[in-house]
Amino acid sequence: MSHFTFTEFCKKYPLRDKIILCRIDADVPLNDYGLISDDMRLKDALPTINAVLEKGGLPVIIGHMGRPDGKRNENLSLDKVAERFEEYIKEGKLHAEEVYFEPTTIGEAAKKAVNTHKLENVVVVLENVRFSPNEEAKDPLARRAFAGEIAKLGDYFIDDAFAVMHRSQASITGITEFLPSCIGLYAEKEIKGIRPFLAPEKGSAALIGGAKLDKIALLSKVMKNYDNVLIGGAIAFTFMFAKGMNIGTSLLDKERLDEVKKLLRDYDKKIFLPSDIVVAVTNPADIKMHRFEKMETVDADEIEARMMGLDIGPQSVKTFLTHSSKAKMVFWNGPMGLVEVSPFDKATVDIAKGLSKMGNKRLVGGGDSNKVVNKLKLSGSFSHVSAGGGACLEFMGSGKLAGLDALERNHMIYSRK
Repeated sequence: MSHFTFTEFCKKYPLRDKIILCRIDADVPLNDYGLISDDMRLKDALPTINAVLEKGGLPVIIGHMGRPDGKRNENLSLDKVAERFEEYIKEGKLHAEEVYFEPTTIGEAAKKAVNTHKLENVVVVLENVRFSPNEEAKDPLARRAFAGEIAKLGDYFIDDAFAVMHRSQASITGITEFLPSCIGLYAEKEIKGIRPFLAPEKGSAALIGGAKLDKIALLSKVMKNYDNVLIGGAIAFTFMFAKGMNIGTSLLDKERLDEVKKLLRDYDKKIFLPSDIVVAVTNPADIKMHRFEKMETVDADEIEARMMGLDIGPQSVKTFLTHSSKAKMVFWNGPMGLVEVSPFDKATVDIAKGLSKMGNKRLVGGGDSNKVVNKLKLSGSFSHVSAGGGACLEFMGSGKLAGLDALERNHMIYSRK
């Protein structure tokens, strides 16, 4: 199956004088003062928004911020997004004359706001879709009804919100049932960047880290498709425990233990665990406050009862990078240690720097590994760095995304008209 790319869509459905509903990823982080602290996700949406403007259409921005639980929360209003877009106009990054914020999402007020500006070179930003309980409703009929109300505002729909494409929500999978739809330029870039790594070339390596084993589906897929799977981060301790090793007070996911044991049985020859661990005497509450003592590097089989593993050691980093340098394709997801607390970010930084110097195909797949690469300004040295987080993991694990499936169903209908 296929979906409309932006270019294909514009050939079939000219955008001039049309209202284009653009679903973007507006879920930007806020600082303690309620101000946007990182606007990368908004910048990612600019190519699609500018392309709509250049083709004479009116971009109407749909998005969410945070988790307001279906109620209005002024701290999570998209007025902040509209203000940042106004700054982009002044900086020459957004090719509009003005940004108009509409504090509703559906209804007569929203319809009036959109139609008033239809023939102007402006961008309209609608309020946070998650202020409505129907955006994420469990009842599919409630979601569909809400999507239908949003769809009444526009002529066409563009989904450029890759980070939430794995969610079955009204503004992701519902609007496609009512309007001709296509994927946005940024989301298409993400799909193209990740897709080659779904079925990697022979001689491939995956580095999997992080703290949560809820990515078990991804691990299963990776271990099936990749030749070497290098496991670091806190999830490594559940694998070590499953092999009968002492892990001290390190993080252990008892609920996933049986699944991990099965992976070890099925793919033992592919799995590489750390050979040395950076440990300290601390506890979960103290380490969050950066309180720890007696930090040292020990062999992986020498972790004492009071020790907590917080990073992989230098020998493990060397081994992981050696395997990666010999691979034709490398997929990296998740940090190797507790990156929020220095110096337990060292292995992750070293892995990022080491991978960035290699000439093979390399994908950094979401989460904190993505943040580290961007912070080090190394993103240009990789084949692709995904900002998708959960969407990237879902796509890698299953090869499917709810939002992408919705676009493909839409294509089947509208490509024939």
